[in-house]
Amino acid sequence: MHPLKIFQALGLILLVAIEPVFAASSLSLKKAEELALANDPLTKSHDLHARAFDEQSVASDQWPDPKLKFGFLSLPTDTFDLDQEPMTQIIVGYSQMIPRGDSLQHATGVMQASAGMKRADVELRQRMVRRNVRKAWLNVYLQEASEKIIQQNRRLFKQQLEVSQSLYAAGRKQQQDVLQAELELSLLDDKLEQILSMQEQARAVLGQWVGDEAADLPLQFSKQSLANSLSWNSEQLAELIKQHPVLIKKEARISVNQEKLGLAKQKYSPQWGFDLTYGKRDGENMDGSDRAFRFPGEDHTGFEHAMPVGRFPAFPHACHGDKLRLSMTHRIGLFAIIQSLPLIKTVGGDQA
Repeated sequence: MHPLKIFQALGLILLVAIEPVFAASSLSLKKAEELALANDPLTKSHDLHARAFDEQSVASDQWPDPKLKFGFLSLPTDTFDLDQEPMTQIIVGYSQMIPRGDSLQHATGVMQASAGMKRADVELRQRMVRRNVRKAWLNVYLQEASEKIIQQNRRLFKQQLEVSQSLYAAGRKQQQDVLQAELELSLLDDKLEQILSMQEQARAVLGQWVGDEAADLPLQFSKQSLANSLSWNSEQLAELIKQHPVLIKKEARISVNQEKLGLAKQKYSPQWGFDLTYGKRDGENMDGSDRAFRFPGEDHTGFEHAMPVGRFPAFPHACHGDKLRLSMTHRIGLFAIIQSLPLIKTVGGDQA
């Protein structure tokens, strides 16, 4: 292979290897936005709240947890003996309430709409962060560009001062011309000090978003990135306005209030529940036989139904518009008591 081609290949490999180092040692506008969004705590907070509402929407679509009960009935407190009294029972039960009407659907809708509001907050916060980072980044670039222009002008003014001093030494210029050139150079130096001070302030503002270490990196300017961000026509802007997070958040808030209203109306719907309870007694029957398990001789199977019966005015001294809602809870129980045949025969024989 020709030596020139070998050197070209080695140069290309070296350039590819060094390019990431140069990219990492500069700060582009896109990189600044990514760092700011990754380090913004409020964006993370809104995102976590949105996820929490999503999880709560799943939990709100479930029935209430069932209840298990265990206890004793007619237990003598002097000896705590289960066989002392014939009416002592061990109670075991299971109960489950069923939600009212469409309350689960409305409760889930409230959580889902609340999650939509938080996602809109995330998008709104991200847009605000991007806007502030762009302003800070462009301000730093403006101050650096101003410094370069002033440095270039300073060289020209310094050359003009040297020429004036040479001509004054040759007697071709007056002292006033030299003083004027020195004054202009001094004013330019003052302007340069102001630019450097403003540049430090601009980098401090940028450091609040991307960190001090990234803010000290030299800026990597790309005209194409700015051109792409400004290339919007009127139709695209109209569509973007419809998708603005402020409008989305307002629509989500309306949905939340509508779902809450529907959930409040469901409180006037009847509510059902069921309860299964079994009570076991030890000891013997009156004829001396053991008490065997009998279904449903000593158990209770029932359905619970809570039904609102209306709204009535509150007490006369209450505020106007207050309402007192009365609810009536009635229990429909299915009870069955099966007495033992030997006991009936014994009682009948005694009466005979």
